[in-house]
Amino acid sequence: MQRFNIAFWTPGTKPDQNEHLFGCASQGYTKDSQWIEPASGKLGLWEEEITGTLFSGDHERVLNGLKNCGFTPGVCIAFFRKTLTVERFIQRFSDLLPNVPLIGGGAAIGEGQSQGEILPAAEEVALLATAESGFELQSLNIFDQTGIELEIHKTSDREFDKVKLLPGGPWQPASEFLRKQKESRGINQDDFESLTFHDNDRRNIHCSVKKGQILSGANLPENNRLMLCVVDRKEATRRLSAFISKERSLVIGCAGIRSLIQEPMITGNQSLAGFLFGEIFTYNSRPMFGNLMLARLSRK
Repeated sequence: MQRFNIAFWTPGTKPDQNEHLFGCASQGYTKDSQWIEPASGKLGLWEEEITGTLFSGDHERVLNGLKNCGFTPGVCIAFFRKTLTVERFIQRFSDLLPNVPLIGGGAAIGEGQSQGEILPAAEEVALLATAESGFELQSLNIFDQTGIELEIHKTSDREFDKVKLLPGGPWQPASEFLRKQKESRGINQDDFESLTFHDNDRRNIHCSVKKGQILSGANLPENNRLMLCVVDRKEATRRLSAFISKERSLVIGCAGIRSLIQEPMITGNQSLAGFLFGEIFTYNSRPMFGNLMLARLSRK
């Protein structure tokens, strides 16, 4: 059992290995009311020290370590080099530790990189199991619901090519539906942050379009139901600013959200906010992986 500091750094500037340092690359971060650009080559530390045990390696090694760690963690924090299989890890984590909350996300990937940077260096994941209680976890969805519900036709876990308005609408090309929705709302066609989809758990996905298909940054829901959601940039700024203003907090947001913010971001005293490539948050006692969300770990 050791004490650790949590760090975010800009892609390509991973610090040297340090047995008391845990963290990942972030697409910029904010600390002490200062926004640090992704290309700045800097590192930010959360000033809170966390007591716990650190596990790193591939998914199997980390899960085996948790199984035999000798205590029930108060909360776990996990950072991943890549997120294509993160949902499988989360499911196995929940089966192993059904009442333990999980927060974290995918390390930001810089130009010329194929995977994100995590510390300690590991093949897939680094995870800190805290031996402390006294934490509060909260999540935030900054989007407004539109009342539009869809059935989707999936072509893979993270792709769909057709949608059907519910109830009773005909199938139509997904990319054309998205184009028309943006056009009707005055949203630029290259803006994939102001308008997106969420599932029944209000878990957002981040979309892109490729060869007529919509690609998601997280696995699509098993029930093939998505709801359209939208946010005004001014309102997004207000909601995010309120969420990150809490003192003594670690905030993990999606890198895509940062593009919506129109004003300087001011964190609470002794707080650190990073922006990752997908985030893990706990909702109704169930960890899940999504996009365009915010999660916060605070001292009570």
